[in-house]
Amino acid sequence: MDEAEILIARPMAEVFAVLAEPERNPQVLGFPRITKLDEGPAGLGTRYHAETGEPGMDLTLVWTEFEPPRRLAFRAESAIHMGAGTIQPEGGYTLEPVLDLTRLRRSFDPGIGGFARFLNPVLSRLLRMGGPTDLNRLKDLIESG
Repeated sequence: MDEAEILIARPMAEVFAVLAEPERNPQVLGFPRITKLDEGPAGLGTRYHAETGEPGMDLTLVWTEFEPPRRLAFRAESAIHMGAGTIQPEGGYTLEPVLDLTRLRRSFDPGIGGFARFLNPVLSRLLRMGGPTDLNRLKDLIESG
């Protein structure tokens, strides 16, 4: 499990609102495109199609926790099969107030199974490098808006 955190100079509700609608800013989550699959406002169980840009690697993500303005969690509905291994990511965001800032904690587990588990050390290293970058993109987007 990879974890990262950042302080954002905006209220929790504003940060939560951006995270809760990933289709509006897919690059913040590291995807070229995200499409909402369900009608109505985002909430527990809302599903999204996330395009990775790699053939056969797209995901359907679902909100498994949705507690405004404090907690969001997601998981892939099914695993991506890669040869003898699988990847089925899950993760979440926890928000808490710190004076007039919001502390955002992100957790992510690529859900590596099968033979692909041997890649876990490499993927973990890549996640540690990418996690802060994603959070900095999110911070810049929210604070500039």
